[in-house]
Amino acid sequence: MSLEHDLFALARAFEEARIQFVVAGGFAMALHGVVRATEDLDLVVAPGHVEAARPALRAHGYVNENEPWTTRDGWWTFHRFWKAVPGEGLVRVVDLMVPGCPDARAVLESAQAIEVGGRSLPVVSRASLRGMKSARGSRKDLSDLEQLDDDGPS
Repeated sequence: MSLEHDLFALARAFEEARIQFVVAGGFAMALHGVVRATEDLDLVVAPGHVEAARPALRAHGYVNENEPWTTRDGWWTFHRFWKAVPGEGLVRVVDLMVPGCPDARAVLESAQAIEVGGRSLPVVSRASLRGMKSARGSRKDLSDLEQLDDDGPS
């Protein structure tokens, strides 16, 4: 099973549990047409929905043994879940990102539905993705930002 498989399985489980979420990070980049390798799954979830997400993540083999951490600016709190992949020597990571201020919560409100694999996924808008990448500012984020800008305004 792949990380992409986990994305679809978790999306189904989150929808069944009425957990408000949007796909962010590398998968959002790909869904906006900028394909690159990604090692984790970033999902923005509404404040108060992390506890409801835990059973779905556990059902798919993900555990959470770390304390959440909050960015210095208070915009995001991260809850990291992981699972070992038997036979592959890999660890898969799912980061639940909880917005901590109105501007960050707008990422949930401005999400767009993108059709993929015969279903619709809620994905962070291209504009919000640009903002998130710009704010974080890592080398990978800045490279992603250039690719998003080169690929057009959608």
